[in-house]
Amino acid sequence: MFPVHIGRCVYCGRADAPLSDEHIIPLGLDGEWKLLKASCEEHSRVTSRFELDVLRGALIVPRTAMRMRTRRPKERPTHLKVSLKAGTQDASTILPVAEHPGFFALPVFAPPGNAPTDGPTPGIAPSTFKVIYRRPTTAKLRRDVKADTFGAPFPDLISFARMIAKIGYCFAVARLGIDAVLEAPVVGAILGADSLVGNFVGCIPDSAETKTEGVHQVALAWTDQEVRAYVRIFAALRAPEYLVLIR
Repeated sequence: MFPVHIGRCVYCGRADAPLSDEHIIPLGLDGEWKLLKASCEEHSRVTSRFELDVLRGALIVPRTAMRMRTRRPKERPTHLKVSLKAGTQDASTILPVAEHPGFFALPVFAPPGNAPTDGPTPGIAPSTFKVIYRRPTTAKLRRDVKADTFGAPFPDLISFARMIAKIGYCFAVARLGIDAVLEAPVVGAILGADSLVGNFVGCIPDSAETKTEGVHQVALAWTDQEVRAYVRIFAALRAPEYLVLIR
């Protein structure tokens, strides 16, 4: 199925400007599915910015531990930080990648719709977080480091939700064609024109439209009135499944 040639920007529809290829799942997450000639320079900069926020932020831990692809291999970390607490004292330690427990946290969002306009996370609401880690190294860390609790890095919620929306939307373009979804409301949330990305991205309790195997999973469901994408990154680690309401 992939790669799929598009020949127009999937975000604005332009065909009369230089176009770059668009990875449906970011290259930095080992994404292989590509839309060819599918993003104009302006919108490539927009999507690259929020993807880098996520990939170089909280997801640097699993990306490094799993040796996922990077455009700058010489800059790949050899050590990673672990936050910890001993009593009332916050501290941290630096560990070689092989000894790091791989802690990272992914948000479990409220169902899409009724995104908050104020409060601690305007634009989207997390109901909880799923912490993922490597059990053998975690057990060793508990033996070696005197700490009561350990911390996991959290991604920027808005950047993360926009990345999930982009994955679902681009997968829909590949499956249904650009004309089926080009003016979908979710595009405004992906590009940042609509700040309420939680109207389009969320989690449904006990939803299991994607498998918990392989690196990543994306599924699509559609009718004449509605298109939905289901996205699960780090699927084999039983990460949360996200619903993207495309139109």
